[in-house]
Amino acid sequence: MYKFSSNDVSNKDLRDAFFDELYFLGSKNKNLIILTNDMDAFALKKFKDEFPKQFINMGVVEQNIINVASGLSSCGKIVYVFGIASFVTFRCYEQIKFNICSRNLNVTIVGMGSGLSFGFDGPTHHSIQDIMAMNILPEMKVLSPSDANNTAACAHISYHYQGPNYIKIDKGVVPKIYNKTYNFDKGFKIVKPLGKNIILSTGHMTFKSIEIIKKLEQKKIKIGLIDIFNFNLFKSLISILFKNRVKKIFVIEENASNSGIAAILSNFLSSYENKIIIEKFALPNIQVFDYGSREWLHDKFGLTSIKILKKIEKKLI
Repeated sequence: MYKFSSNDVSNKDLRDAFFDELYFLGSKNKNLIILTNDMDAFALKKFKDEFPKQFINMGVVEQNIINVASGLSSCGKIVYVFGIASFVTFRCYEQIKFNICSRNLNVTIVGMGSGLSFGFDGPTHHSIQDIMAMNILPEMKVLSPSDANNTAACAHISYHYQGPNYIKIDKGVVPKIYNKTYNFDKGFKIVKPLGKNIILSTGHMTFKSIEIIKKLEQKKIKIGLIDIFNFNLFKSLISILFKNRVKKIFVIEENASNSGIAAILSNFLSSYENKIIIEKFALPNIQVFDYGSREWLHDKFGLTSIKILKKIEKKLI
């Protein structure tokens, strides 16, 4: 169990929940450094105002930010790189792979704007392939929190982890799923009791999954739900699936269908004789050039609660 900076973080914006914890950790350890690419957040202002020697805004130079982060980490610093998710992953992928991961340095990359959350900013800001890109780096721990307590815990998980992390965080105030006393080392939570049919999701789409389950329950249809936030603990998740005799998994995610939960899960399950059917609700494997609200984009690609619900019902009949 991690010691949070306050008794209750569940009503905070996800960004504030995260950076309030970094402020708490940074106040105790002057070796904690934050680098940004011109990105800001309300709670981050407090950090940079009170700890100016622990904060550097390097501007829009992501490749160089990773180089500087690796240098600082080599000197014993615990480094956090904060920027828009699509920029702090793909613009500097080679630097992440060689300068950080190959040396197993204590650098955490915090990607802001998960999935289609920056929908009006278009294709440069859509973050729908980053989980797979980071997950295939063997040294990288990949975290995708859902609620505020979960996001705050990820600050502590990354701080104590010896090696590189990638944390994909959303924005806004969201409903509570986790208590701050939850054992976050598990890497996932069984939100609804498991049966032969379950939903597996992460981040923003977990809340959409909860909506779908409520509507299914009104029709006397029961289905389980697992929220996964640590992609490095899939192996322990698989054992839970077999233990509960799960037969079918509906993966609901805001990633390209070959670049997220479904793809990683399929890879793990391929080595087992006991087969589980996977039904995917994800974005297509295309470059998404559309601009618009998150919900409008979900409607375009069949990811609204109503559209997913209708398809799940047909599969369960």
